Amino acid sequence: MRFRLLHYTSFVPIVSRIIVDPIGLKMCWSMYLFFTYLLLERHCWNGHPLKTWLNLQRAAESCMVLSLSVARVSPWLSPLVWLTMKYPKRPWFVYGLCCCTLFEHNLFGMWCVGGMIMAEYSPEYKKWSLSALRRVVVSMVQLAAMLTAFQTEYHRMVIVVFMVVLKSVHFMPKDDTSMESEWDGQTPTTLSLNIKPHTI
Repeated sequence: MRFRLLHYTSFVPIVSRIIVDPIGLKMCWSMYLFFTYLLLERHCWNGHPLKTWLNLQRAAESCMVLSLSVARVSPWLSPLVWLTMKYPKRPWFVYGLCCCTLFEHNLFGMWCVGGMIMAEYSPEYKKWSLSALRRVVVSMVQLAAMLTAFQTEYHRMVIVVFMVVLKSVHFMPKDDTSMESEWDGQTPTTLSLNIKPHTI
């Protein structure tokens, strides 16, 4: 339960961006949430293998990053970036280039872009609990970088503090790791060892 909450709370600040951003970016954030939801439980679904949903979510993340950059020219143009979803495969260097479009000439911007790339390509763990924690941290770093991109220092501080407060779920019961030894270290990391069908 704790891993799920840690993961889900990373997406809560997106609601604030949907409320305050221009209509074009509202649409982009909403589409990003939808494609992230499709991958949330990391299962084969609707007759398609898991790799399809992984590629689709990667494409959605790249589109969201580019949308934020295009929105600096005109928020109305940002949804047009999502037309590239037709090509869902995103090699690592394409993803890295997309992240670099968020680069700003200040220390915070450099840390954000570097953190996104390093988090995405950090090594996997063979132990389930560490692998689940890695998944939570990677999504948090990526989302924090996107949410704070091109914002004022005050807004960045508010978003970061809000995300940290949402992560304070120490009062929640710990996850059941009694079946951890049965995880093969290869199966895509779910946030619970209780496997169930997709909730859609």
